[in-house]
Amino acid sequence: MVEGTRISVIFHRTATAMAAACILAMTVQSATAQNNGQKPWSVSGSLGVQYNDNVTTDETDTTSNQSDKSLQLELGGLYKPKVGEKYGLELGYDFSQSIFEDLTDFNLQSHALSMGIEREYSGIDTSLTYLYVHTFLGGDNFLGLHSLTPSVGYSVNDFWYASGRYSYQNKDFKSAANNNRDSDVNSFTLDNFLFFMEGKGFVSLGYRIEGEDTQDIELDYLGHYFHARIKSPIPVNSLERWKPTVTAGYEYFKKDYSDITASIGAKREDERTTLKLGLSADITEHVKARLDYERIEAISNLSSSDFDENSVMVSLGFQY
Repeated sequence: MVEGTRISVIFHRTATAMAAACILAMTVQSATAQNNGQKPWSVSGSLGVQYNDNVTTDETDTTSNQSDKSLQLELGGLYKPKVGEKYGLELGYDFSQSIFEDLTDFNLQSHALSMGIEREYSGIDTSLTYLYVHTFLGGDNFLGLHSLTPSVGYSVNDFWYASGRYSYQNKDFKSAANNNRDSDVNSFTLDNFLFFMEGKGFVSLGYRIEGEDTQDIELDYLGHYFHARIKSPIPVNSLERWKPTVTAGYEYFKKDYSDITASIGAKREDERTTLKLGLSADITEHVKARLDYERIEAISNLSSSDFDENSVMVSLGFQY
């Protein structure tokens, strides 16, 4: 049985990204988990200040072309009741809120409920995760998202963990203006984790194929997503007490839309490259400081989805 799986929802740009981040976090934690006999519950949270030079909302293809500062708040809890020797069960709730100084229409609040069950069969980790995310945008009821994800994972050797998962998502937009965006999304993901420094660091390489079937056929697409990530402690003896860790990630996403977009008289084509850099350090046993930078280069023949964006965030987080 894989122990210590942690569902953590990190504030992201949309509820869809939030769901994907949640499942990815589970995969990473499953790959690195150890049976440490800890308490069956945990709570975590963070408070950060972010500067963004171009505030956007992906789900509605909205680009402000304006910069702003915001507060970013996250709170979460996880409970793992004992259900027997063969199975593991996780129940989680996560809350996130962004509060912009000027562009308050982009304030995003999300509530996520999750339930996951897992079991190991002959060295193969299996799990099934249900997630519901409800979001409010600019104070208005925005989106409800259901997600169901079965997954399998296997330790090829002591330093290589491979996983695969299928995910179904149902998006229900709450306003009449966005009802044409209601959709079903199917995706399949392969991830590989290569560990080093006695499991304290890893490199992750992955691919996802994703198809979205939307009420408005202009928004139907087939997408291909590639990512590479690295997490590594900084091996400097004088800094050991703070356990500094550096992270870096590269993502490439290409969407080919299946029908002509009326406003441009052509089939829409989107490409997106994302670079992420992070640095964290322990302040105390339970408190961590983080510095994160993200750059997005989005190329599209639809002007509202063609943009560059840079963001920087400083945050303090806790976990008990």
